[in-house]
Amino acid sequence: MERIDRKIYNSEKLFAVNSDIVDWNLEKRHGMQKWRAHDRYGFIELNLYELDNYKREINNSFPSDYCSNIDWKVDENVFPKELYDLHLEEIKNYADFITIYISALKGKHLNFIFEITFAGFHIIDSFRKNTYGRALIEAVISCFNQESYNAGKSYKEKYHSPEEIEYQMSHYRK
Repeated sequence: MERIDRKIYNSEKLFAVNSDIVDWNLEKRHGMQKWRAHDRYGFIELNLYELDNYKREINNSFPSDYCSNIDWKVDENVFPKELYDLHLEEIKNYADFITIYISALKGKHLNFIFEITFAGFHIIDSFRKNTYGRALIEAVISCFNQESYNAGKSYKEKYHSPEEIEYQMSHYRK
């Protein structure tokens, strides 16, 4: 039997929104939230789509074997490419887990698009692994929990304002 060597940290937090996921009609959801620890920080804002709904919304065709994916729509002037490259595989692994989790709760195989519309970083605390995957879980939870969504929105307005983004990017480039 093959052993899976990737741990999905904070996956148990999804349990809090199980009933909301089960009742979900698979229409687009919007969420945003941070994940922060002593020396780690990540913020993600996203739209969560079921693949067929995404195809209809963007009026585009996909291969029949297309599976869960990240649609990264964050400008490099807001989020450094080096951080994107560092965390992309981790985000994909977490997105795959979330897809499997939701599919299990819904009782059928589903594919999802995680359209990342904003990502926030900290010039010191965003370079460690297992940061943005946890932020992805928190952002997905906020898709189903209004209190979490409101907290994420307030946090974004306070710590990721255009002025704060400019400050972070100017210090990052030094």
